[in-house]
Amino acid sequence: GDFGMTRDIYETDYYRKGTKGLLPVRWMAPESLKDGVFTSSSDVWSYGVVLWEMATLASQPYQGLSNDQVLRYVIDGGVMERPENCPDKLYTLMRYCWQHKPTARPAFLKLCQLLLDDASPNFAQVSFYHSPAGAEARASRPTPSPSQDDHQTTPLRKVSDRLGGYTPS
Repeated sequence: GDFGMTRDIYETDYYRKGTKGLLPVRWMAPESLKDGVFTSSSDVWSYGVVLWEMATLASQPYQGLSNDQVLRYVIDGGVMERPENCPDKLYTLMRYCWQHKPTARPAFLKLCQLLLDDASPNFAQVSFYHSPAGAEARASRPTPSPSQDDHQTTPLRKVSDRLGGYTPS
């Protein structure tokens, strides 16, 4: 999935390089901005930005920075500050999603596990996570060892494949 393309409210949220297309830089992970590679780990980064948006009631990520400034800030290791009145646990989760090294970010299943204690009791009745199919999916998924490179570093697709050969630099 590409979280950044799910929101088409502000054209200024996207970065245009020449005539090749728009990139949602405010939701993109450092490795996506730098190398044009998108993985499940870069989706986790984007999910952290979505969490930040929810905590701020839909404020623009990196408010006050131009797209060029956001690009440089994220590549250089910058992350957004804690939103006002944001619970510690939620901001800690955001920071976990925003680890600069892709392999240090949690997988989505880990994020689900971390959020379970705060889910309403109805979540168990309506969620895929608690369904028989969800249990089967979790059971069939191998648990990688700490030294093993898993899905987090396997490119899903390169941005240049989507943008007619353009690769961000």
